[in-house]
Amino acid sequence: MIQQHIEAGENGENGEDPEEIIYEPPTGFFRRFLHLAGPYFKSDERWMARALLIGTIALTLIQVGIQVRINVWNRDFFNALEQRDWHVFIGQMGMFALLVSAAMGIAVYQAYVKQLLQLRWRR
Repeated sequence: MIQQHIEAGENGENGEDPEEIIYEPPTGFFRRFLHLAGPYFKSDERWMARALLIGTIALTLIQVGIQVRINVWNRDFFNALEQRDWHVFIGQMGMFALLVSAAMGIAVYQAYVKQLLQLRWRR
């Protein structure tokens, strides 16, 4: 928002413009974010920007889902240990390997997509 501000006591007698423009940023976090990020998401690259943003959000949600699944795995693993069930124990070790591999792959890809979005935004 741009507001015109007239200094008290100045009426332009000394050759200066009595009005000076003062920039007041929008208030509130969401409005400031939209004010800063809005032009990029409306630019010529808007479809790529939106795709990268949606990808980043989706990958973050997948990471949360994997962490929840690791918590469930933790329960199943310790139940297998308590019951001394060798076959369930081996199955849980395999599941752990899959979950950790997926978590690492998703984390790396999420970091890549997020950095790509940041680099394109700064161009």
